[in-house]
Amino acid sequence: MAKKEKVKKGFGMYLFLFLLFVGCLFVIWVIAMFFLPQRVILGLQYYTYSSEVKEERTTDTKVAFNFFNTRKIVVNSNASSVLIQKADVDSERIVFVNKSSGFATGSDNVAYKHEIKYSDRTLTVNVTEPQGFLKLSQNTQIIFQVPQTSTYNFENTEFVISTESGSVVVGNTSTKDGTNAYLNLKKLSVNTQSGNIRITQFMNSNFDSLFLSTKSGRCYTDHENIQFSSLKLATENGRFDFTGLTHLTGGVIEANLGNGRLNVNTIQGSLSLVCKDAEVNVESISKDLIGNNMKDKINRAKINVGRVEGNISLPYLKDSNLTINDVGGEANIESTSGNITIGGENTGLSKTSFIKTKNGKINVKLLDNTVVKHNFATESGDITITYLKEPNSRTNVVSSSGNVNLFVKSGYKFKLTMKNSAGELYEKTSGKISIDLVTDNLTNPLLVNGYTGDETLIDVSTNGNISAKLI
Repeated sequence: MAKKEKVKKGFGMYLFLFLLFVGCLFVIWVIAMFFLPQRVILGLQYYTYSSEVKEERTTDTKVAFNFFNTRKIVVNSNASSVLIQKADVDSERIVFVNKSSGFATGSDNVAYKHEIKYSDRTLTVNVTEPQGFLKLSQNTQIIFQVPQTSTYNFENTEFVISTESGSVVVGNTSTKDGTNAYLNLKKLSVNTQSGNIRITQFMNSNFDSLFLSTKSGRCYTDHENIQFSSLKLATENGRFDFTGLTHLTGGVIEANLGNGRLNVNTIQGSLSLVCKDAEVNVESISKDLIGNNMKDKINRAKINVGRVEGNISLPYLKDSNLTINDVGGEANIESTSGNITIGGENTGLSKTSFIKTKNGKINVKLLDNTVVKHNFATESGDITITYLKEPNSRTNVVSSSGNVNLFVKSGYKFKLTMKNSAGELYEKTSGKISIDLVTDNLTNPLLVNGYTGDETLIDVSTNGNISAKLI
């Protein structure tokens, strides 16, 4: 036993010494890479930079560039953030900041390179950042600066910016009191992968055109209201946050949201949606809400809108939940298994509507001001209709197997017809009917409060239960 114990202790000692030796080699290896940056040692390399270069000329022809005479600035980078700002400088310039460090494999390109080219009134800026598997620091920036004393604020220059992980900040984030920090950029196109996009309060809020695209980043503005003649938003999993969006001609804002999110307080204009599992939250839309793309159906989305003053056209919803408090125009909505809810305490549909879902529930409130037509249909879902005003409409309600629930106030006059899916009138004693509108003389059709016409008609067809109650 003692001999075995000695063997175990000896083996443990040798193992400890071997691991200690390996650990020392590893430490020496890492130290060597730190002291010999950009050198490949045993298949790995360490890179580190700390530079800030100010450019006022192109890097190929060494010609001084002038933002005033430049009509387009194109920026291409991977990890660099892009900043457009006014600064306490004497002349226009581009500043390249590179304070990056990390580890890379021997085959990775860890060189940093920037180039500026000018042709046909277009300034092109390309930046290549170090590539590595472990980035300890990633502070690389491209900063466009004009003097605070300059009268030119980019009003005639279009920016087209593409980055991957780099963010884009348009406008100063702060300024000294009494200095002119406002930019007046009219055309802006930004496309990032994971980078954020920010339009600051020191950027004029009036644009000719805006294209904002981020695959998974966040796009937002410090302004209470952004104005434009054209706006397109695009993302896969990113997020857009705005307070107010105003289309100067009352046109359409295009939003391709993928699985992302859109939050807006007010939209002046129409909103056109293309999305998948997206979430949309809007307090008010001054014109129409549109989703007419038959190829890319709105799939499993959550759409919440306070008021749509115009029409709603969403004929290609798929498994999506739609909630709208108030609709000023007509409504054309069709979904599969998603639920559709329209109406608030004193708001709802007042004009012609067609709402259909396959398996979802429909819950709407009606306040007809004129003679209109409403059509509600579902296969197996329930349909609930609340009349906030005396009906002036012809309402057709169809559900194959779902229940139909009607709510009206006392004294309303209308004609109610109750049928099964085959079109046969239910007997007044049918167990599927529950009517609280009259105390006796239940008939089918039911002439509520002595109504004798045919214009104000609620025609219900279902194999499920039918209830009509007072509120």
